[in-house]
Amino acid sequence: MVSGCALPIIEGKFSEEILTVNKNVFGTDIWLFPVDSRFNFREYCNRFWQSISFLSERAVDSPAPAVRRGVMTEMMLATDSADDRPDLEKRVGIAALAQHLGLSVSTVSRALNGYTDVNDETRARVLDGARQLNYSPNAASLRLRHGKSYAIGLIVTTSPHRYMEPFYIPLLSNLDEGFRRHGYDLMVSTVPQGVEEDGFFRRLVSSRRVDVAILTRTRRQDSRIAYLKENDFSFVTLGMSDSANTNAYVGIDTGSAARVSTERLIGMGHTRIAAISGPSIYSDAWNYMRGYRAAMSAKGLSVPPDYAYECEPTEENGVAIANILFDLDPRPTAIICNSDLIAWGVTQAANARGIVLGSEIALIGCDNSAISPLTKPPITTFLWPQKDIADALIAAVFSVINGETPQPVVFQPALMARESDGKSIATVPNRAAGKRRSDKAAKKTA
Repeated sequence: MVSGCALPIIEGKFSEEILTVNKNVFGTDIWLFPVDSRFNFREYCNRFWQSISFLSERAVDSPAPAVRRGVMTEMMLATDSADDRPDLEKRVGIAALAQHLGLSVSTVSRALNGYTDVNDETRARVLDGARQLNYSPNAASLRLRHGKSYAIGLIVTTSPHRYMEPFYIPLLSNLDEGFRRHGYDLMVSTVPQGVEEDGFFRRLVSSRRVDVAILTRTRRQDSRIAYLKENDFSFVTLGMSDSANTNAYVGIDTGSAARVSTERLIGMGHTRIAAISGPSIYSDAWNYMRGYRAAMSAKGLSVPPDYAYECEPTEENGVAIANILFDLDPRPTAIICNSDLIAWGVTQAANARGIVLGSEIALIGCDNSAISPLTKPPITTFLWPQKDIADALIAAVFSVINGETPQPVVFQPALMARESDGKSIATVPNRAAGKRRSDKAAKKTA
């Protein structure tokens, strides 16, 4: 049985709704194939069914049902016109090519694979015929022969109801383009943390459906890393972890973003600076708060307990925590967030109260999402070199495939100054009104 279901995702049409498809419809894991706007349905179907054939040969017994061709075809047809629908059963293979040329299958195979015992004239004739018939090699046979899936898995661990942060969308496109240049497919799966995540990784290891896994949202103590190590499964992490100090990783220095944000605001005269970050179990969130506290301490400024919060990165949580901060007396004159989604929530809460960001309270985000320049006011944030990060991940993946241990690479962000942090406003009087509100989504950090 094949314990996996794949969907084509067209660049620019990637949405949370796609990722929140109820897995009970399929009874299996959802894997995504990113494709660009020039999506070719015939090419995708060939790649998909060849992959399924390969997985069928290697998959272990699983309670999950096999991928059903009818269901998958119906879902994919919604993205393409009827005229482009291929006859999947009539794909030109090596046998048809050999028959067309009047040669044996063995001769055609050896010509296509560059064997020297095939003369130049025959090889040229075979290659010309392959072009005329739009022949493509059977990927399933190649994969079985070499013992590889020729697929890389990007695994995004999520919280319930939130399946993709803005940071990953441009990264996804860059990774897919890069791996395709090397003849590999990128498969993406979003996995909620907890029991379901444990089951997913067991299936991943047993089926070997990808050659290397890229783990995201790394944790300071990451059980996924330990499990993959124990089972000799190749992986690379996006983010640093105490559990991955001997493995390949590509890091993003969120601590630097927090330090630069805090120092910038202190330079404007702010002393009451609050910070909102993701859960501290994640390395990037923990490093962000550490950078914030270090910058405050370096200037002799304390961090009141009510000024540091952690939450899942959603705009809803940004709204809730902003309202808590706005009700404080004295309230902060500046807020930094390690996610633009949180910062977006802060802008909504401020606008609802008539608080002018950039004039009464300064705000700085962290990951330059598409919404950042569109908010009122536009959010000052940080630009991460997504293309360079993707290239570093690709290089690390192929180093692992080749049995090497690549050197860690850590990227620094660049400040994108906009209007939300304003000018020097630390002397603006406090206008907090009403008493402080509580919210279960928010958790104060120690």
